[in-house]
Amino acid sequence: MIGLGIALCLLVSVFIYGASLMLTSLRPRVRVGTWCVRCGTELGGPHAEVCPKCRRLLTDELRVTCSQGEIDRRRLLRGGAIVAIVLATTPFVLRYFGAEVDAAPPSSAP
Repeated sequence: MIGLGIALCLLVSVFIYGASLMLTSLRPRVRVGTWCVRCGTELGGPHAEVCPKCRRLLTDELRVTCSQGEIDRRRLLRGGAIVAIVLATTPFVLRYFGAEVDAAPPSSAP
């Protein structure tokens, strides 16, 4: 019974770690820079004359300097994979330690 408690604590802590990775990846990281309005390419600085991707001559109307948020996709995928593995292995861990895993609740027959 002690082994089951340790296994459940480990599963819960790994689940919480994966969920926290997913949640913190959804918070956009703010980068300050200059971007081309047409294609969204980050320019080397505010004094660039031509966009390196779309080769358009940049005027003040085609250049924006602001902060841009970006979601960390690798961190989101890593957290999702950890959560999926924990959810997939939980029934096997419970069976290994002798706990009964039933999908349906026990019926109370009179």
